[in-house]
Amino acid sequence: MSTSRFFAIHGITHGLGLEVHDPMQGYFGPFKIGDAFTIEPGIYISHRLLDLLPDTPKNQAFIAKVKANVGRYENTGVRIEDSYLITDRGTEWISKAPRDLDEVEAMLKRRAVP
Repeated sequence: MSTSRFFAIHGITHGLGLEVHDPMQGYFGPFKIGDAFTIEPGIYISHRLLDLLPDTPKNQAFIAKVKANVGRYENTGVRIEDSYLITDRGTEWISKAPRDLDEVEAMLKRRAVP
């Protein structure tokens, strides 16, 4: 198992449409106008993942390097899912949500509290 994608445990894209994860025509060929898809990088931190690595010198070095941070962020995960649409003008980002910490905090202050 490669450590380069070790904490990113899912695919990075899927199509959008009538189903939750629509198949993507453009995934294995050129996109066409009207195709919609996500780009959703994610990272999930857990010591349990480290335990899955085969016992090799390379993996031992990786574990030694990341073990303290894995402990610090144990059971933490984040995924950012952005949606895009191919139009006659190019690729449009259609899920515009706040990204910067200041923007997210401002949005949270504006939300209605039950």
